[in-house]
Amino acid sequence: MFRLKFAYCSLSNGITGSNVCKSPFGNNSYHLFLTFFGLLQVTAEGYSALLSSCWYLDHIAGGGDWHTFYECDPNNFQGTEAQKKLVIGGEACMWSEFVDASNLSPRVWPRAAAAAERLWSTVTVDFDEADRRLEEHVCRLNRRGIPAQPANGPGYCPHISYYH
Repeated sequence: MFRLKFAYCSLSNGITGSNVCKSPFGNNSYHLFLTFFGLLQVTAEGYSALLSSCWYLDHIAGGGDWHTFYECDPNNFQGTEAQKKLVIGGEACMWSEFVDASNLSPRVWPRAAAAAERLWSTVTVDFDEADRRLEEHVCRLNRRGIPAQPANGPGYCPHISYYH
């Protein structure tokens, strides 16, 4: 129900340069779907904001495309320090134009894990270390029966039977 309310209100938002909508929960916050320009406008009005434009999980560029999720910083806009404090975080989105039950999980993982780690971590990142962490996480998910695609292109998970 939450997503439907956001999708509905994003059609007529009054904020230029972005798909934006006011939170349906009445807590003076906005959810920004597209641009940092909208983030600048909303926080200038004193509202808190949530950004998702950096973390569209359905945009696939090939093996290792999660690097783009790591490079996004929701506070990388021209606002003041007070405005940047109003950015409450981000969210990973999976739109369903090209996704159904057969490819949802492998498309989400490990991208969502990369987005989450980025949002919970410092601005600087060591991609070599992150590569290893995500490879290990993909194997962990697969061992637990959760389909996850390789994090960095073709890979191999020990202790998994690929042929039945």
